[in-house]
Amino acid sequence: MRRSNNKYPIKIGQRGFTPHLIPGLAPRSGAGKGAGFTLIEIVVVLAVIGVLVAIITPLIWGYIEGAKIHRAQSDCKVLAQSILNFNEDTGVFPIYSFPSGSTDPLKNENAVINVLYTDGSEAGTSGTGTGDWLTGNKDHLRNHLERGVTPLGGSYPTTPRTFAWRGPYQTDFMPDPWNNRYYVNATYLKPGSANNAVWVLSAGPNGVIETPFTQSATGATTPTLGGDDIGYRTK
Repeated sequence: MRRSNNKYPIKIGQRGFTPHLIPGLAPRSGAGKGAGFTLIEIVVVLAVIGVLVAIITPLIWGYIEGAKIHRAQSDCKVLAQSILNFNEDTGVFPIYSFPSGSTDPLKNENAVINVLYTDGSEAGTSGTGTGDWLTGNKDHLRNHLERGVTPLGGSYPTTPRTFAWRGPYQTDFMPDPWNNRYYVNATYLKPGSANNAVWVLSAGPNGVIETPFTQSATGATTPTLGGDDIGYRTK
């Protein structure tokens, strides 16, 4: 009778078969049990994540604030250009108030607006000479640049002539990136007014105007913005 050379005559699946008794078929430790991370590994991973958050968060915040400042600067420049376009067409600045039917609406006596503003919340003020940004005769820029009307209901002349209102000159009067108004110290656009700087101004990130309302444009000292205010000078 021929003898089998098979060292392990029992076949897989045959009753009594135990794979771990055969070299090379022993199951790997932990196989099929879904081995997880140790507590130390979890702590290390969390520590790394914490470090990355600490590094990245200030960078992201700085980028967001930088983008807001850039937008405010751009908004001020756009508003200033719209005011200058208004002046180019009408021969005056958007500082008038007169009733409907006025025979001489653009006479100097009707140039009474001190401050122009956009949508948004009222900013605060801090420092000497800043309170005038929020006082006096005020009006929304939309009335003059988009609608061509004044606080008393009169409309800027649009009939064919050398100077006429040909707007709208702007249709977007949104708040600054911190939800506050943009302001213009328009009183110094009045005919015969003192030669003082005229700003389109945002109170900046802190929401507080720190730029004096009145700054000479002819003195030895150049008009400057105060604190973190953001602005564009039109005069």
